[in-house]
Amino acid sequence: MEYQPIVDLANGAVTGREALIRWTHPTRGELSPSAFIPTAERTGLILAPGEWALLQSCKEAVMWRDKAPVAVNVSPVQLREETFASIVAGVLRKTRLPPERLNIEVTETVLLNDDIVTRRNISRLRALGIGLALDDFGTGFSTMSTLVRFTFDKLKIDSSFVKESVHRRESAAVVRGIVALAREIGMPTTAEGIETEEQLDFVRRSGCTHAQGFLLGRPVQGSEIARIDERLSAQSLNQA
Repeated sequence: MEYQPIVDLANGAVTGREALIRWTHPTRGELSPSAFIPTAERTGLILAPGEWALLQSCKEAVMWRDKAPVAVNVSPVQLREETFASIVAGVLRKTRLPPERLNIEVTETVLLNDDIVTRRNISRLRALGIGLALDDFGTGFSTMSTLVRFTFDKLKIDSSFVKESVHRRESAAVVRGIVALAREIGMPTTAEGIETEEQLDFVRRSGCTHAQGFLLGRPVQGSEIARIDERLSAQSLNQA
């Protein structure tokens, strides 16, 4: 697993990290999720790696010195499983990660069919005290009813709008519109895919509260976060 920091634009502090699953293929090398997750979802094989990713993320996050929350992407297939919320509760018990330090990220496709099991799982996750984020907002199925029917803690603005916002008026308008909507209902927004200072300046001026992307921090292995924590701890002791 790799983890990319999510940064508070008001003060530059790391307020969370998104878990990113990777697969090292024997001949093709490291593959991004887009190269294998859709196939795993289509064939129903996502359940085992999805549960492993959740367990591994919580296991590593509980060791982080800054106690930042970890955000884990969940497939629609997982949310349609009756036992999913129970699996999440079991992972929290096993790893001893406080529920408030786990954020589940779902895309709008999860909500398309208004599945009763999905609704039930979302309600149970909220009852556990777990945060919920609506990922890739604005990419195709966004509706006001989605935000009314389901209670989310955060909106994540898709990177495609962020990247185009500095040279396409339409994309800039979408970003500003999403931020304004979120602000009206009291919901923080995270701009994804920040790669340039120009993009960062735009989303900050547009009112986004958080951001992530290569400019703010590249994904790193969990072991690297531990080494960074050790160095910071050693520096603190030396300065004491």
